[in-house]
Amino acid sequence: MSFFYRLGRKAAPHLLRAKWWYTALAGDEDERIKAEFNIGMLLAQQNLEELTVYPEATPVPVVMARLADRLVNKNWAVSCTVTDSSHQHAFALPGGFVFISYTLAQMCRNDDELAFVLGHELAHVVKGHAMQRLAASSTAGIFQKSAARRTPVIQLLGPFIGNLLEKGYQEDQEFDADAYAVRLMKSARFDSRAAVALLKRLHEVERDLPIISPYFAAHPPLEDRIRALQQT
Repeated sequence: MSFFYRLGRKAAPHLLRAKWWYTALAGDEDERIKAEFNIGMLLAQQNLEELTVYPEATPVPVVMARLADRLVNKNWAVSCTVTDSSHQHAFALPGGFVFISYTLAQMCRNDDELAFVLGHELAHVVKGHAMQRLAASSTAGIFQKSAARRTPVIQLLGPFIGNLLEKGYQEDQEFDADAYAVRLMKSARFDSRAAVALLKRLHEVERDLPIISPYFAAHPPLEDRIRALQQT
């Protein structure tokens, strides 16, 4: 959550002044998509200043394009950037900006497993989890300091604060993202069995190395994710 907090604090003045923030939280779906894109673009630009893009070609853009093509609402402008990082991580910013480390992409043995990882992150965007997480982590200090003054920002966003402050991805959101990723995989003609295969392999590794990476540690236990997918 510290990553989102840091980016959000840097971008907050621009977001609030442009009123993108309110539209992303309160608008209809098409308005929300446009507002989240503006927010995500700003955050993605700042993020690219701190990360190094992996210089070589990978299957990531092709896999993501296949998934994005199956989204019901075609207004999502989805993109995926591969970072040159030794850490296993992937995350999504509002608006459809997905980042995945080359290390994590290489952990996937085929395009089907990669599609599950990317589809999981894409689910957090489409279902609004990414925006909720950003709001919860980046606005707390701003709103707490200005609450007593009842500034226009508070008057505008006050009704949403109670539900969004300090809220990261909940377990039900993670399970929901897994299930959505599998449905999206099937629609894009990936082998959805790869989702369970990947999680089972990671679970075997985890037995020897209790925490395989902070990325997986931030999710529900692997055995719970496997069980939930097998029941869908």
